[in-house]
Amino acid sequence: MASFQEFREIISEFVKEKRKRKINGVVLILDEVTSVDDWWKVVKFHVDKGEFSKDVIVISGSSSLGISKSVERFPGRRGLGKEVLVLPLSFPQFVEVKGYRPEEVLSDSALTVSLFDEYKIKGGFPKSINEHKELKKR
Repeated sequence: MASFQEFREIISEFVKEKRKRKINGVVLILDEVTSVDDWWKVVKFHVDKGEFSKDVIVISGSSSLGISKSVERFPGRRGLGKEVLVLPLSFPQFVEVKGYRPEEVLSDSALTVSLFDEYKIKGGFPKSINEHKELKKR
C-alpha cells in the first residue's frame, strides 16, 4: 500500500511525463485507490490545476463508502464525464441471478437459508457468483 506522499509523487511524475510527451486525452485508472488515505486531495489538486481536463479518470476500490464519500469532494469537477457506481448485487438480485423468483424463495425457508448462506460466502460479485476460474477456492 502506497502512502499519501508516495501517491502524490506518482501522480506528479505521471503529470510531468504527460506534459513532456505532449500527451492529451489519457485514461488514468486508479485501482484500489481508497487504500491511500486522503488520495482524493492529490487528484483534486491536479484537477483544479486543469491537468486532467482532457483525460478520463477511473477510480475504483474495495471501499464503496470511501469512494462515494470522496466523490462529494469533487462538486462541479466532472467535466463532460459522469459518475458510474458499481455495487455488488443485493440478495434479491442474487436470487434472480441464481434462477429463482423472489416470491418462490420466500415461500421456502430452507431454500432461503441455503441461498443466503451462499450469498454470504460469495457476496454479490459476478466472478464469485459464477465461480470464475481466476478465483481461488478457500
